[in-house]
Amino acid sequence: MPQSGSRNSFQTDFEILLEQQGFLKMFFIKVRSFEEFMLLRISIFTVVLLAVLGLGVFTLRNTLVYAIAAALLCYFIPPLLVKRMINLKSRAVLGNLPDVIDLMASLLKAGLTLDEVISYIANNYINPVSRLFRIYRLRLLSGSSRAEAFDAAGRMSYCTEFKSFIKIIYQAEITG
Repeated sequence: MPQSGSRNSFQTDFEILLEQQGFLKMFFIKVRSFEEFMLLRISIFTVVLLAVLGLGVFTLRNTLVYAIAAALLCYFIPPLLVKRMINLKSRAVLGNLPDVIDLMASLLKAGLTLDEVISYIANNYINPVSRLFRIYRLRLLSGSSRAEAFDAAGRMSYCTEFKSFIKIIYQAEITG
């Protein structure tokens, strides 16, 4: 059953982030699935709503509007935090991509094969792109096809430019 575009996209990005990191820590709580994330959002909403309403009871003031506003604000903060994490990852990949492309071009001109170049970058550099190349190599070693390994690295980058670069590399490898 298809879901709405933005929710499906967010859920997919969230699950890729969980696959990459294992868990997300939000408000001192480890979240290991999308369902736990939604439960955390609802729990925070409920706790804030009841806390502000309880504060209103003790101060003998009507805090219903404030309680609803604060609870809604707290309900929408966790997805914004996740989107920020994804955006930071994408920017980090995009920032390192030109250097990696230059290095790959130099190594290819020096006579290394594409697999050797990817292996060299994955083993000798510490940046987001080299981590993605390590993921690619691990996927290959675990038995995935090259297309699946490149696709996994591209999805985990959250960067459209890196995804395009990966597609170009894959096409170059297919055509020779």
